[in-house]
Amino acid sequence: FVIFIALLIYAMNLEEFSQSWHFMFAFEPHKITFNTFVESLGQVFFSLSLGVGTIATYAANAQRNENLLKSSLWVVLSGIAISLIAGLMIFTFIYHFGGKPSEGVGLLLISLPLAFSSLGSSGAIIAALFFIAMLFAGLTSTISMLEPSVSILRDKYNFSQAKASYILSSGIFTLGFLVIMWNDASLSLPLIYGKSLFDILDLLTSSCLMPLGMLILLLFLGWHIKKSHLRVWTPYFSNALFYIWWWILRLIAPIIIIAILIS
Repeated sequence: FVIFIALLIYAMNLEEFSQSWHFMFAFEPHKITFNTFVESLGQVFFSLSLGVGTIATYAANAQRNENLLKSSLWVVLSGIAISLIAGLMIFTFIYHFGGKPSEGVGLLLISLPLAFSSLGSSGAIIAALFFIAMLFAGLTSTISMLEPSVSILRDKYNFSQAKASYILSSGIFTLGFLVIMWNDASLSLPLIYGKSLFDILDLLTSSCLMPLGMLILLLFLGWHIKKSHLRVWTPYFSNALFYIWWWILRLIAPIIIIAILIS
């Protein structure tokens, strides 16, 4: 947070900050389509690691008297805050060096380094700070994403925490290495249905497995677990709020996720 806020303050002193602000916040209702909502919800799944067991694993390790509603709000609000800070700061840098906003890997690993490199020695300092911040963000995400699988090996198959972590990390490293090699044009590895291995895995996880995993979880909680049990587990809800949440769980959220999957 300290690094990102410092970089934001630096970006606010550049002329292109207003251009970045307009790019992010200019309201153009004619551009809002059904796809806008579908893509936004897909991004929510990715940002909050929904549908992959991460949140359930954290909740299982929480104190029994933990207010999960309050914890969830802190996670969501802090996620929104850091996203807005990062967006304003990143797009200001991109515009400042004459680039155009791209997305995903291209933005982080191609556009930004080129922008930083044109700053000379000060660019090297800013780049170092930025990628240190990204390292922490990536590391914390990696730990949380690994933990559900580690928990299964530890609790069901009596692996030690360290052994489970090493085995899974090795598998992920190997798969990650294959993904990188597939993107190396000089190796001329075959495309799969016209897509690279990275694109296939991206499509499979964010567009299929995560929404499907969340749908199964919602149906299990909303239709299989007794309502009385859910009520006991959520003492921080008022009765009215509980019923609203319960019907979102049973009906509204599953319908939205099915719409995402169909699209």
